Amino acid sequence: LRHTEAMRQRMQEYFEERNRSLHTTLINIDEALNKASEVHASMCDLRSQVVEAFNQKMKPEVTIEEGSVLLNGTGVNDLQNTSSQTEQCVLQINMLQERYSSLMDDIECNITQKVTPHATLCCNTQ
Repeated sequence: LRHTEAMRQRMQEYFEERNRSLHTTLINIDEALNKASEVHASMCDLRSQVVEAFNQKMKPEVTIEEGSVLLNGTGVNDLQNTSSQTEQCVLQINMLQERYSSLMDDIECNITQKVTPHATLCCNTQ
């Protein structure tokens, strides 16, 4: 019985440390998502500035290179594609983050039940 309690204590300590590590990982994912959102917002702003420049009939430097129209050396389609790709990346990161968080909750619940068989502390029964 003493050995079982010591083993249970070691397992609990291990999983507490693991949960702290996973929490840090989730924080890092949040920060990456925030940075990706900032990049996306910046790209949208740049695209809006280009549209606004056209609407105000400003004449930025326009060149044609291999059939592509370039404004100040950057293709209009390139700006739109990059912004769209950034938006998709942000959405995918957000979906992965939600899935990861859900999986970690499930793992924590399963581990808690195994370490403390009579525990019903963390499980959300939905």
